[in-house]
Amino acid sequence: MCALYQVTRSGYYAWRRRGDSARRRQDRLLLDAIRAAFDRSRRTYSMKSDTVHGVTFARDVELAHVLRSYIPYYNSVRLHSGIGYASPVNYEARAQ
Repeated sequence: MCALYQVTRSGYYAWRRRGDSARRRQDRLLLDAIRAAFDRSRRTYSMKSDTVHGVTFARDVELAHVLRSYIPYYNSVRLHSGIGYASPVNYEARAQ
């Protein structure tokens, strides 16, 4: 496996011994907050009710991370009733 990824054995084991990165720890805290909001909303999901509304973000970076992870889903996967239950990406493709 080490040869496949072009890393030394000692490098691989050093990586395994390392703890989670600061980014990974932040992501876990954020995921816990999102799950808690989901539970508080009686397990309904919308960006406004579960992700942003009523949540105080300590730093701009936290909000930016939430938005960056939601926007691709919102634009390319989520179906919108106002445009015939299509995603915005599909709707625009059909319109052209």
